[in-house]
Formats: sequence, structure tokens, C-alpha cells
Amino acid sequence: ELPQEIKSMFDNTPTENKTQFNIPLTKVELKTAKAQLDRLFLTGIMEQAEGNVMKAAKFSGIDRTQLHHMLNKYNLDSSGFKK
Repeated sequence: ELPQEIKSMFDNTPTENKTQFNIPLTKVELKTAKAQLDRLFLTGIMEQAEGNVMKAAKFSGIDRTQLHHMLNKYNLDSSGFKK
């Protein structure tokens, strides 16, 4: 259970933007949770940048080549986010 001051930071967040994570108890669970969070993060920044990797890199503060590496790791294609 999170402290109230942290919970209150998310009170105004729309329900569709909230994701439920259980606290990982093992190394395998931690690795799985990190992968889910990384994928969610990448999807969010790529949607916001409309598939433009350079924009997503600037927005997120991640080096463009590292961002490409992460997208490949999670089988995400930047063209799938273009409008």
C-alpha cells in the first residue's frame, strides 16, 4: 500500500492511463515487470512523438541509438506509431 501523499499525486489521472503492477518478489518477476514498464514507456513516448524516433529521443532524454535498440528489443516498429 502506497503512502497517501503518493496516492494523491495520481488521483486526477484518468483511469485508462493507470496501470496496476504487483510488487515483484523474485528476480524473474522483477525482470518481467521491468520489461512491461519499458514497453509501456516506449509505447507512450512513441505515440506522443507520432512515430518520430528523433522527437521521442529528445522528449524522453534517451539517446536516439539507445532508443532504436530498445524498440528493437521489444519488437516495436516506429512506423506503427505514425499518423
